[in-house]
Amino acid sequence: MMQAAESAVLGRAPRGGTAAVMQSAARRNERLGVVEHDEATDSATEARVPGGRVITEFVADQVVYPN
Repeated sequence: MMQAAESAVLGRAPRGGTAAVMQSAARRNERLGVVEHDEATDSATEARVPGGRVITEFVADQVVYPN
């Protein structure tokens, strides 16, 4: 999905760009046994609050980015 987003915005997925870094991290996590190749979870939740929203992202049921 990130490669598609980079391609849509930039016209191509740049070498060493965000998608490449994400893929590298995913491969490393898989090699280390942190996640399985086909493991997936709900990737985000959203809560609306007065004046905005709070988005929390998850990987393997672990919070990785509270916004």
